Order: sequence, then C-alpha cells, then structure tokens
Amino acid sequence: MQSCEFVIRPLTGNDAGAVLAFSRQIGGETDHLTFGPEGLPLGEEQERGFLEKAADTPDRLMLGAWDGERLVGTAEIARLSNKARLAHRAQFAVSVARSHWNRGIASALACRCLQRAREMGCTVVELEVLENNAPAIHLYQKLGFSTVGRHPCFFRYADGRCAPALLMHCYL
Repeated sequence: MQSCEFVIRPLTGNDAGAVLAFSRQIGGETDHLTFGPEGLPLGEEQERGFLEKAADTPDRLMLGAWDGERLVGTAEIARLSNKARLAHRAQFAVSVARSHWNRGIASALACRCLQRAREMGCTVVELEVLENNAPAIHLYQKLGFSTVGRHPCFFRYADGRCAPALLMHCYL
C-alpha cells in the first residue's frame, strides 16, 4: 500500500477551482456519481459562492482532503431541514479520487462529518449508495450505517439502464 500524507480542512470559496477540477476527475473515474466527466454543473464563480455560503452555514460542513496542493477527497454533512420534525436528520456524501482509494481518506472524512452531525444535534445520518458499489457499502457498514431501503431505479443512464441504490442510515 502506498503511503499518503493528507490534510483535511473545511472547503472555502478559494477552493472553487480545485473542487470543480476534482469533480471532473472523479466523474470520469466512476459511474457511481450523479455526474460524469463534465463534473458539477457550475462555473467557478457559482461554486465559489456556494462554498462561501456553505462555510457560513452552521448546519453544513464541507471538507476537503488534500495531498499537498491536490484535492483528493471531499465530504459533506448537512442538516436536511430546520423544521422541528426533521431537524434530527442529516445527509452525508463522500468522494475520493481513485488514485487515493484504500488510504483511509474516506474514513477520516466520514468520521469528521459524523462528529459534526452529533455537534449539530442530529441523531440520524442518511446517504444513498448505488447497490453495485461494494467498497463504499463496506465502508458505510464499518462506520455504523445499515440499509433501511432500496430504490430500484435511482439513476437512469443515457442508454436507459437503471441503477438501483440503497438508502442507508447511521443512528448516532
């Protein structure tokens, strides 16, 4: 296993270009994401604004994992709603560049996000994962997530194929 020194820190508006480049990179590496090699559908100024707003929102944390100057992983935890009946729920997502898989980056990002969810007072963290993404499912199970449902056609690809996904929860 190749070693990797990485730093995890909150993303800021200044990271917009790196986040967009990262999204294009990972979008071309897997079909497990909501986007392909085109990356996120935002320009750099739009992404900068989004990251700045997210950084000022107490109910959201967006993290980046950096290997030197290169962004190699991102994660987000966000409260689903401030409505009293839903405020206990948070949504989680994580992505790591293929070149940095199996180096503990996703686990480290996830642990930071789950801790933030606890600090926000959330008791349920939710995610969706494609059913054929065995490495991600294994990671989520290791972190305490369990399957609570299944969506038979979560993604529909351009060729008409459906990709089913699991809905997983972690109870904090």
